[in-house]
Amino acid sequence: IEQDKMAIYKYGYEILISNIINISVALIVGAIFSEFIESIIFLMVFAIMRKYCGGYHANTYLKCEIIFFLNTVCIMILAKTNIHLELMWLYAIYLFIIEKFAPIKNKYKPIDSKRKWLCKLYAIILCASFNVFSVLNYKKSNRYSMVVDLTLLSVVLSMIIQKILTGRRRQDET
Repeated sequence: IEQDKMAIYKYGYEILISNIINISVALIVGAIFSEFIESIIFLMVFAIMRKYCGGYHANTYLKCEIIFFLNTVCIMILAKTNIHLELMWLYAIYLFIIEKFAPIKNKYKPIDSKRKWLCKLYAIILCASFNVFSVLNYKKSNRYSMVVDLTLLSVVLSMIIQKILTGRRRQDET
């Protein structure tokens, strides 16, 4: 491996290991709570939406893993309790926030204006699609709908948190 590409390979392996840990954590948490299908739904919605929306990025892998673990546990607990939460009314708010802020800028993954527009479009379409899935499955499986709704809420909150932190950093710099 050429010396100038070593950092790229190192970063790639770090991301690969982090993704393997996150997937394993979500599946193990799902198995512990007897919510394996729900954990797969969570992973799919979370990974897809974060890819196009962006959101909060912890400054260390350990913090990232802890936040992801807590996020997964909270969603699995709420899905397990089968509490009748009326989150469907939030869909319009999710779509508004995604349309307004997605994708959240990340200093490690700069994107050009065309790619930014495509990410925003994909995020809106995917969010709307997940919303439709949730509504259509609400009567059949409230838990699956709850996982989708809570995961979308988690992604949107992550976007808001990152936006607030980015704004604070800019204020601190001036």
